[in-house]
Amino acid sequence: MSRPFARMTLFAFSLAVTGCGTVANLQDRDKVYGGARIDGNAAWEGAKGVAGFEKNVQLSTTRNAVKIVYSSLDLPLSVAADTVTLPITVTKSVTHWMKDADKAPAPEAVGSAKAEKPMEGVAVKAE
Repeated sequence: MSRPFARMTLFAFSLAVTGCGTVANLQDRDKVYGGARIDGNAAWEGAKGVAGFEKNVQLSTTRNAVKIVYSSLDLPLSVAADTVTLPITVTKSVTHWMKDADKAPAPEAVGSAKAEKPMEGVAVKAE
């Protein structure tokens, strides 16, 4: 394999995996800085597997180590990509928040009958 071809292949591969957490975030969740969260969580899960904190580890130690390295390399790229996509994720997050706020029950009005009941068992001192 020639050097220019190897460099182009490496460059194409790095472009393909850059900001992978951000791509996953935009497809599924649309959370603010969700790509960085995905990468951080993946690195943490890999670290727990390598350290043996989890009893039911599904991946081998080598795969967990690769997961840590890949997530750590992708993290700064995901932060940069998340910053670029911030207007999209903020808009979607606010829209979801507003829809959820419309569904929430209204708080009790100030001065309602429940709020005006005198406190029981409290003596009022007359002046």
